[in-house]
Amino acid sequence: MIDIEYLRAQAKNPTGIYADVLIKTYYFITQKCKARNQDWCYSKEVPYYELKKFTYANTGYNASLYVVKNVEKDLAKLGYIKFEKNGEDWTIHIVKPLDFLDEDIEQYIKTKIKR
Repeated sequence: MIDIEYLRAQAKNPTGIYADVLIKTYYFITQKCKARNQDWCYSKEVPYYELKKFTYANTGYNASLYVVKNVEKDLAKLGYIKFEKNGEDWTIHIVKPLDFLDEDIEQYIKTKIKR
């Protein structure tokens, strides 16, 4: 499992793109949920193709959907999001903000991540 201290260190001084991908994945999901004025949204409102395109934009990498799905699972394991079955549909719930960032996620996205 990914360690919070590792993510904190990577957010400050990245040696790879994993933390940025995780942060951008969380941000993308929160934006889809905010569009509903909720802290949750249907999984189908967060299409993997769009998520992959957003998270890997301007990174020089072309990740597989497998990687994107694993990042989403890591967010759930770390307690930032959770998945629930709602009838025939799955929902994604925002549980808490990314507590390893030293700044607001909006500011981080604007200043630290090339898009």
